[in-house]
Amino acid sequence: MSPSARADPATDRRVLRAIARTRDLQVRYTDPLGEGPGAFDPDPRVPDGVVDCMTWVQLVLAMAVGPDDLPDALEGALNAVRYYGGQVDFRTRKHFVDRWLAWEPAPLAPVPLTWLAERQTHTVELQPEVFRAHLGYPCPLLREQTTRFSVDHIPTDDLLWQIGRLPSAVYLLTGIASDRYLERWGTSGPMGQVHLMFVEGSAQPAEDWPVHHASIQDGRVVTERLGEFLSESGALYRGFVPYTVEPRSEAAPALAVLPPCEGIWVSPGGKGQPSPVLALPHTAETVEK
Repeated sequence: MSPSARADPATDRRVLRAIARTRDLQVRYTDPLGEGPGAFDPDPRVPDGVVDCMTWVQLVLAMAVGPDDLPDALEGALNAVRYYGGQVDFRTRKHFVDRWLAWEPAPLAPVPLTWLAERQTHTVELQPEVFRAHLGYPCPLLREQTTRFSVDHIPTDDLLWQIGRLPSAVYLLTGIASDRYLERWGTSGPMGQVHLMFVEGSAQPAEDWPVHHASIQDGRVVTERLGEFLSESGALYRGFVPYTVEPRSEAAPALAVLPPCEGIWVSPGGKGQPSPVLALPHTAETVEK
């Protein structure tokens, strides 16, 4: 079976323009964004010169599929990418890549791997309660009881050969964390899909495809060859999952307001405050593979 992927050249060009506009941002490991002043995480909703690998990708996506060059609209476009249903709340933030891409991936779309005979399936059992305890937040996250996620992926050793068979397009790749990755970065519990990067697929050998990503090691957004990236960092990943970037899509489902949880959290400033009202989407639980 031949591989296939939905690709939109106009959207791909917007992604590459957004990447070029974010090259001067500083990169760090911890999420520099939050829900704004007065929230548990009072960090700004829009990057102010600093990103991590996930917020950088979300920023690029918001710039690529959001309104054209409207500064006031960037926050809304970023909220739509960073929060389930666009509802700004610590509990509805897309903290885990696996939950994000299983429940509400737009504007990303997974590339079907049914053509790949050697594909593998990785299953992760997330521990949101460990994540919350690490941060000192007492209230359950959105649909916290759903913790098991599975995803088909291309094994790292086969990536250059298999991804090189895909049509020319800009792809987002997520890495599946290896034990070595988790030993280094897994302080908040198990993780499945982790580091995110954009690759420019073309007729050239896949090892020469440009990879754009927010590098913690370099502290900035970098571009390197895919072969070079795998040579230096491939051992951190069991494999990779490819996605395409779709054109602008409809808004996420409407939210239903639920009563606030009965937790008291302590803000970084040291002042305990009751948790805000939480809104949850009217959607079915994720059906695992």
